[in-house]
This record gives sequence, structure tokens and C-alpha cells, in this order.
Amino acid sequence: MGATVDALNVRAPAAGVLTDFRLQVGQTVRPDQNVGRIDDPKRFKLKVEIDEFYLSRVTRGLEGGVTQDGKRYPLKVSAVFPQIREGRFTAEMVFTAGQPEVLSPGQSLDAQLTLGQPAKALLLPIGPFVNDSGGAWAFVTDKDGQRAEKRTVRLGRRNNSHVEVLSGLEPGEQVVVSSYTPFGKAEQLQIKR
Repeated sequence: MGATVDALNVRAPAAGVLTDFRLQVGQTVRPDQNVGRIDDPKRFKLKVEIDEFYLSRVTRGLEGGVTQDGKRYPLKVSAVFPQIREGRFTAEMVFTAGQPEVLSPGQSLDAQLTLGQPAKALLLPIGPFVNDSGGAWAFVTDKDGQRAEKRTVRLGRRNNSHVEVLSGLEPGEQVVVSSYTPFGKAEQLQIKR
């Protein structure tokens, strides 16, 4: 009888916090059936959704980090899943030197990946002008802001908010970053405030 009662006990393969537990009273469970998930609260992984543009640059071992409550926690990529869904692929990241005190399964954090070494660059905010001109030209305003002239530019790397200017602009020059579609084939714009 003791063996029968002992067989009713459910044992976890590892220590941790039981989450995703969906059993109902009276439900029959097979010996090989998963009845929940065990999370180790000291070894969380982050699942990161990344734009497909960066697929060739994200590899195992790539470093990054998250900031929570004013403290930065270093991470590294432990796995990359290259399947593209809705323009994004998935990577897993693990903490390399401790993790935030308060973390919960399913919690969202903003992670930053270091895709290259820091370097000085001239940047423009991403705007509809990049698609409208194919990144080959831009309307640059004159010093008094009364006119904007079409100028050839060469753009480089980009992220969600900025694009690097490789040539065609000088620091301090202002660019019209709105849509160029209404301007047609204009070579010059008159700006009214």
C-alpha cells in the first residue's frame, strides 16, 4: 500500500519554482507527461526578438546587456534561431555576471546588443525620406532655413531610430526627413514657417 501511495507523488527532475502548472482535480496524468514548468530563479534566459536585418551579425557569444533599476547586467547570446517570422528572428541570451534581484517568467526587459565597436558617426533620424530617395539623396536646408536643395548623400548602417551618413553632409547641416513624395521631381524647396 505504501508503494501505491508513493507512486502518486509527482517528482520534479530539478529544483526551482513551479510555473505553468495546469492540472485540474481528478485529471489523469501519464508518467511521461509534462504537468508544469520548473524555472530556476537564479538562471533566467532572455528570449530576444531581433529585426531580420541583423541576422548575419548576431552570433553565439555576442555581448549585450540590460539595465534595471539603474544597474547594468551583462548578457551574452547563447543561441540563435534563424527562422524569420514577421520580419524578426529569435535569440536566447543568458546573464554572465549576476541578474536583477526581481525577475519573473514572462517579464519584458529592453536588451541592448553590441554589434560592433563604438565609433564616431554623423547620424540622421530615420524618416520616410530614406525610402522615398532610396538613401541616395536628401533635401538639405541652407543656413537661414529658407530653402532646401537636393543633394547626393551616401548612407550606411542603421538602427530603429537613426541612419549613418557616410558622405554628402557636414555636421550641423539640417535635412528634411519627412516624406519626399509630395515634392515630385523638385530639385529645390522653398520653406515657409
